[in-house]
Amino acid sequence: MIEAGDGTAAANLFRVNEGRIDVVLLDMTLPGMSGREVLKELRRIQPRVKVILTTAFSQASALSSIAERHLWGFVRKPYQLSELTNLLRIACQDKPKISGDAAG
Repeated sequence: MIEAGDGTAAANLFRVNEGRIDVVLLDMTLPGMSGREVLKELRRIQPRVKVILTTAFSQASALSSIAERHLWGFVRKPYQLSELTNLLRIACQDKPKISGDAAG
């Protein structure tokens, strides 16, 4: 597991560890670069990276505000550790959780 304290650090760590990260748990509200900016950078570096977005906002609101239609998953805060663990396990098995139409 690799952890970043802010959006800029997250983008930099992803860049340095490109190809070694299977799934990114991305908070929508981050200091430094916003979650939206980090997501854009992750997509530039590795277009097919699996991203699970987390926020206290609803899924529809979150997806609409970041204008992203290809997230792998979403988990709303506050979440249970078991919920997150299960979601990450499924992500590692490569089963998409959100379709491209979820933000529609």
